[in-house]
Amino acid sequence: MKRRSPKGYSKNNSPVKVRRAKIGSESDFESNVNGLENGSKSEFDLNIKLALTEMARYSDEPEAIVKRESIADFKPISLEKAKSGNYSRPVRVYADGVFDVFHAGHARMLRQAKVLFPHTYLIVGVSPDHEVHSYKGQTVNTEWERFEAVRHCRYVDEVYKGCPWVITMDFLEDLKIDFVAHDDLPYTSGSSGGSGDIYKFVKEAGRFAATQRTEGISTSDLISRVVKDYDHYVRRNLSRGYSRKDMNVGFLKEKEIRFKARIERSRSWVSSVETRSQQLIRRWEDNAKDFVSSFLDGFHSVQAAKNIWNKSRGVFIKGTLKSPEASGSEDEMEVSEDENGGSMISVRSLSSSKSRETAASGRKILKARSRSTPTPRTSEIKYC
Repeated sequence: MKRRSPKGYSKNNSPVKVRRAKIGSESDFESNVNGLENGSKSEFDLNIKLALTEMARYSDEPEAIVKRESIADFKPISLEKAKSGNYSRPVRVYADGVFDVFHAGHARMLRQAKVLFPHTYLIVGVSPDHEVHSYKGQTVNTEWERFEAVRHCRYVDEVYKGCPWVITMDFLEDLKIDFVAHDDLPYTSGSSGGSGDIYKFVKEAGRFAATQRTEGISTSDLISRVVKDYDHYVRRNLSRGYSRKDMNVGFLKEKEIRFKARIERSRSWVSSVETRSQQLIRRWEDNAKDFVSSFLDGFHSVQAAKNIWNKSRGVFIKGTLKSPEASGSEDEMEVSEDENGGSMISVRSLSSSKSRETAASGRKILKARSRSTPTPRTSEIKYC
């Protein structure tokens, strides 16, 4: 088996130059993958889109200014021409918003604006705090946090800090914007008194590109979730070291939340104990049958061993009585089992003369014993 050199090195382990892939469409990427599978392309020819490592520029930074001024005679690109991709410069698309508590809905909207045309330069305007507080109310993030959140989105090329709440045609001409991307719902200017759609003139000029909102997620929805579970999040921050003053929580409210937290911990402990008890009971029930069965099996084994011992003991005694020393006798032995499983041994004499002699000798022995033992007197019997 041949040993392959590591990536980026030749066979003699000397570094080689890796050709950088050019950015293209998804179809180009699929065709390159198919070519690699067929063996027609090397692994360094893949048209892979890598994640960006640079942040988006602010509109007042030199690089953004140079790029904007490089367009000498600005003329908006028509919608048909932009879709065809037949133009000499990137299409400059503008999208604005508050972008408070930057979430997935914001990212999806910016991606839609980025892929409107084959080559898009996306400029995102972020509203300043004073206008947001005036038209929509208090924000969670500061304007700097909102600027930075948008700046680090991979689809954004440029960020316009403190964009106007209502855009004008002069604003579009100054930034040399071809199209404005936003959802198609009519937007009013809020408390400024205007009742019409602020993007109406852009739509009439044919420089409006509609995007779709992501249903079920918005900054208001996220704030509603927090408000709905207010006690939970206050308790969470208290447990992480925040004081009630940091969260603007009153003394009594803090005590109430801490007391509820203790009750919930007690309930969870009781629930865990009940769960463990139920598990032990179920485990005991599962093993009860096996335990009883093994116990009964052991009892039957002891009884069987006892029966075997009784039978073997009777055979042993029978063999002992029929030993060579007793072979001259004419007696016959019978071994039988009693009611309790024991052995009964009976000896039957085959010689009547032998038995008569044995009986006579027995009577002589009893007579001798009665003579040697004195008979007690009557008085002794009475008072003993």
